[in-house]
Amino acid sequence: NDIGLRYKGNGTFMESRPTLKRSLKIDLRRYNKGRKLAGVSTINLHNNVTDASWMNEVLAHRAYRDAGIPAPRTSYAKVYVTVPGKFDHKYIGLYSIVENVDKNFLEDRFGSKKGGLFKPSSNKMFDYLGEDWKAYNQGFDPKTDLTEEQEKRVFDFCKLVTKASDEEFTKEIGRFVDIPKFAQYMAVLVWIVDFDSILDTGQNFYLYLDPKTNKFQFMAWDQDHSFGQFGMVGKQEDRENLDIHKPWTGEKRFLERMYKLDAFKKLYIADLAKLSKTVLQPERLAQQVDAIGQAIRSAVKEESDTKLANFDKVVAGQNIKPANNFGGRFRMPDTVPIKPFMKSRLHYVEDQLAGKIKGKGITMGFPGGGGDNDFGPGMFMAPAFMRELDANKD
Repeated sequence: NDIGLRYKGNGTFMESRPTLKRSLKIDLRRYNKGRKLAGVSTINLHNNVTDASWMNEVLAHRAYRDAGIPAPRTSYAKVYVTVPGKFDHKYIGLYSIVENVDKNFLEDRFGSKKGGLFKPSSNKMFDYLGEDWKAYNQGFDPKTDLTEEQEKRVFDFCKLVTKASDEEFTKEIGRFVDIPKFAQYMAVLVWIVDFDSILDTGQNFYLYLDPKTNKFQFMAWDQDHSFGQFGMVGKQEDRENLDIHKPWTGEKRFLERMYKLDAFKKLYIADLAKLSKTVLQPERLAQQVDAIGQAIRSAVKEESDTKLANFDKVVAGQNIKPANNFGGRFRMPDTVPIKPFMKSRLHYVEDQLAGKIKGKGITMGFPGGGGDNDFGPGMFMAPAFMRELDANKD
């Protein structure tokens, strides 16, 4: 009783708007400080409306954890809702549970709650904006109360990224970024090709300023578009053969400078090669897909026959048509599921590492830019407005 409950999500919220199956954030401490369940005080229930397999996020976070990078634990839950006079224990559907990245998470993974935690979202990532925190607050979105020293650390980090000479950057960046951990993080991210991230949208990651080292670490979040399934950026073949040496879109000064750094690049290339033979070996991921598929199939079946048919196809490795084409001229490509993506990606990564081929660079975000493939925020908003404003269908 007396918990905090709210909807969550951006694209997943818009896509689930016509249904009852919204993503939810449950805050057990909202009205009862100190209350926890199994060591956590916040529970994220993700609706997986963008993922016919229900597995992208679960397996992506597992890949980060298996690679030695702090990442949320995940599981699954069947969610029922009772609203007196409206719903009586109504099955809303199968959700994934994703561990919240908060002070509980920090204490468990890093042994301290005292560091600075941020959830950045900006296409001008780590630009220097002066010495007033107000200019940084929205872009960095701190999740903990910051000390003046932590704010100053952000200022100095951004100044180094934006203004330092190449010589100074090479000399000083290791004081600000845990380079070995960043190499591991980027290796997984680039291998599984999630463009709804630091690679394109500039979001869906956490930044942690470790009080023990005074260095920043990167951690993944919101992984439903992993395994090359962010169809709004590039073509399928381009994503599968994404250039391991320049995997981002547009101009991203921080990444451009890091990828010129020998200390980072050597570790990153070694991590990519290691992942190909261990954590992200396609047969290993295929076994995980089959195991999860068997475990959750009955819960998917309870949602709908249509969802079950698509689920069975993607578990088997067959392409499916996208569930949402945004109601306009823009047409999303077919979804290529995890199994065939992993095989194709392994081939391209290994050939790039061996110098046999050159990877595909993606110079822009959303495909199209004219003609019959236009894409923009209106494609999310128009269906919602039309449902409300044209209820009489005239």
